[in-house]
Amino acid sequence: MLLNIGKAKLNEGKPFVFECKVPIDDSLLQDRGYSTKADACVRGEYLYKSETLMLKAQVEVKLSCFCDNCGKAIEKSISFDMAEEFIEDYNSNSSEDYTIHQITIDLDRPVADNLLFNIPSRILCKQDCKGLCSVCGKDKNLYSCNCEQIALEEQKLEQNPFNKLKNRR
Repeated sequence: MLLNIGKAKLNEGKPFVFECKVPIDDSLLQDRGYSTKADACVRGEYLYKSETLMLKAQVEVKLSCFCDNCGKAIEKSISFDMAEEFIEDYNSNSSEDYTIHQITIDLDRPVADNLLFNIPSRILCKQDCKGLCSVCGKDKNLYSCNCEQIALEEQKLEQNPFNKLKNRR
């Protein structure tokens, strides 16, 4: 998504408000099993001064993913703030810089980079998701079982040194 910053370059130091949709390349999210449901919504402001553009924005993205506890397919909305600096492309010394190309900036890479940084390490279908039973595999949000209690009692019996004496007769 190219954002025209021509007015900001003509009015150096004056902030400008913007809102746009930025497509997210789903191949960046595939290793985590995520995909986007729609383009990222980006709202914020920018100002140009001394061959540098400062951009501050709020980003909202809807992800299609799986709960890390129970494995249920879910949609989760992620919001985060981003603040980035863009420099004139003739001043750039690195391919890592976000650059200004005449009167436009490309928001695709900065938004994607910030999204990857801001995705939580665990995404749950609900805050109190109980997950799956480690013994029978049932979803503990929907079914109750006592498999783990039985396994715990059996483990305690095995660890009891007197349990061996019980079987001697």
